[in-house]
Amino acid sequence: MFKRNYPSTFISPLHPDSVRVNLIAAQLLPAVQRGLDIKKRHAIESKKQGSKSCGSQPQIAHLDGLDWEVFVMKNDGHAGAVSWSNGKILVFTGLLNRLETDAEIAAVLAHEIAHLVARHWSELIIYKKWCPYPLKVYFVRRLEIEADRMGMLIMAAAGFDPRIAPVAAEKLVGNDIYHPSGKKRARLLSRAKVMDEALELYREVMSAKAPETHSATGA
Repeated sequence: MFKRNYPSTFISPLHPDSVRVNLIAAQLLPAVQRGLDIKKRHAIESKKQGSKSCGSQPQIAHLDGLDWEVFVMKNDGHAGAVSWSNGKILVFTGLLNRLETDAEIAAVLAHEIAHLVARHWSELIIYKKWCPYPLKVYFVRRLEIEADRMGMLIMAAAGFDPRIAPVAAEKLVGNDIYHPSGKKRARLLSRAKVMDEALELYREVMSAKAPETHSATGA
């Protein structure tokens, strides 16, 4: 619909901005499974040691066959991104103007991927159709917070420092009524339990990459 109604606003796939976001997405998508695998292994080890398991792991079979694509749309006034259940992610140039590093952009793209992993689209249909306005806002904001946390784990599994996620969140202020404020999102992501989980995942991924880098340099 966007491409049909606003064809002149879509940036070419060969434009540096398009290439950049697609390269970042290409690192994030394989990390979805990697992150879940690592978390699952930790849960099994904890169970063997007598610790309480953290519960069942999210399933991602519904992502099979999705034709993932990331598009960039010219709109300097909108610092955001949006995803659809078919695997399409739209990034607005206003977001790229506000965020400086690849890790910050990765935090936003991972958030959008997390919406699809968690099947938030199906919940949104219910909330927006059946819930009265105050409840609708409450439930949709809860989904956004869940996507923030899951997205931080995805970016950590891809080798992006999760400590950047709160930084990126705080820059995304005043999106709309359905998103908590940037400061609140940053505060929730910085909470010790949430951040510690992401940092543990990030360090494990980076530790696994270190021997590969060492071998590649021939040292």
